[in-house]
Amino acid sequence: MPELFGQASWTGCNDFISCTYTYGHGISPGVATLVLDEANMRLAQGYGDLLLTDGTNILALHNCKVSDVQYQGQGRYSLAILDRRWKWAFGGVSGQYNQRDHKNQVKPWQKQTLDHLALFCLRAMGEPVFEIGDLPGINNDQDLPAVDWVWANPAQALAELVEPFGCRVVWRPFSDDVVIRQVGFGADLPDIDYESFTPAIDLPERPSRLAVVGAETAYTCAFALEAVGQEPWGEIKPINELSYKPAAGWSVSPPPYFWNLTVPDANPALGIFFPGIKISTLTPDEYRNLAKSCVFRMYRITMLPLNGPKFLEPGLEHVDFPAF
Repeated sequence: MPELFGQASWTGCNDFISCTYTYGHGISPGVATLVLDEANMRLAQGYGDLLLTDGTNILALHNCKVSDVQYQGQGRYSLAILDRRWKWAFGGVSGQYNQRDHKNQVKPWQKQTLDHLALFCLRAMGEPVFEIGDLPGINNDQDLPAVDWVWANPAQALAELVEPFGCRVVWRPFSDDVVIRQVGFGADLPDIDYESFTPAIDLPERPSRLAVVGAETAYTCAFALEAVGQEPWGEIKPINELSYKPAAGWSVSPPPYFWNLTVPDANPALGIFFPGIKISTLTPDEYRNLAKSCVFRMYRITMLPLNGPKFLEPGLEHVDFPAF
């Protein structure tokens, strides 16, 4: 059996002093601490591939990044290198799924399975290869998770989605894929000595771009309206103030015929001159046509407060409408 001897390499470097790598399940990136001399420190790249080998097995960690550099003294530097899960801190998913209605039933147009939601998050994370086989099948709609994502981080959304079902997001470095696994299942840890070492990470990851995303907002405004009509000379008035209003009210002269209109003895506008125009008295038919064109067709907004039983619509029973 060949003697095992650990080796490591980082993009741009020719040699190293020591290297440790801490890996764990979940969405947080694992951290490798690479100690270099000053000559190799000057050659080290900010992004690259970290290769670890014991002489027999090789672990290639692609798309890593340097998160922190510290001087240890005596010409030694330590690099904190994050595995590729550092990219999971970016991106976003949006959508409302499995929301309940007033009867606590899942809205049909928002119904999505647990598998579909997990796939949605994994694709937003940019993962081309993954398995979700350990997610439980849900046969009861009431057990479907309700989510309301507004540009939520996809990795965090996925973790919050699967953890209530006893699952965990697992990135497997040797196969470089992502799987959803049930907690408590799998092989035991090897019975060997080990060291737990967690270096400090100070530098934040820099995204390739920034986005400003606002939540969808819906406004419902209620205004009191009043029915208005037009006088022959163009003035707009409430229908009960029109010069041709029926004597017994509009209830006795309903549209579309308006048979019982009051025809003024003299046109109220008679003698009123407009530039180049003199309003003349209208015939009953002309008043009737005028009423057909505007009465119960024209309304205008008022500043009156909204109150009374006619405003107690479903969902508005407890809303106090302000007076303007």
